[in-house]
Amino acid sequence: NSKYLAFKVVPQEDSIRKLKFLKVKKENFPKDSLYIWLFKENITMVAENLISFKIFEEKSEWIAYLHEKNADMNDTVQKITGKVPKKNVKKNKDAPDVFDLVIKNPLTKAEYRFKDVSEFNMSKNGKLVGFMQVRSDSLNNFKVSFFDTEKEDILKKKKKTGVAKNLSIGNS
Repeated sequence: NSKYLAFKVVPQEDSIRKLKFLKVKKENFPKDSLYIWLFKENITMVAENLISFKIFEEKSEWIAYLHEKNADMNDTVQKITGKVPKKNVKKNKDAPDVFDLVIKNPLTKAEYRFKDVSEFNMSKNGKLVGFMQVRSDSLNNFKVSFFDTEKEDILKKKKKTGVAKNLSIGNS
């Protein structure tokens, strides 16, 4: 609907090469970022430590993206304590990597956050975002949830033990 532009910015290759030459750990490399430019207000929003993002194909103002867990919190904790927080360690080796999911309407500034998300997908018509949350201890437990962008609420949740992959959503 051409009210905003969303794009991914990746670190420059020469910067990464220089960090590799200096033997900096990969976890300290600069990460991808998501930029959302609102045309009417001429405002740019930035989401750092981006993993992936998606926009509905049809008639929706919503965007969803995954970013590293606690990405916003790490900088704050480091500034206050001077220490970098420890990363979450997987208790179960079969557990998938999990991230924080943000479902956002840049025009209305509505934003919903969900933790421990392994993957997400969207319906073409702009009404649903489906996502899988994983809790892992000795067993993997997953929960599939559906967020309705019109009601701005979770429609359904289904919990199971095990690992699930490849979430897909039809139009509804």
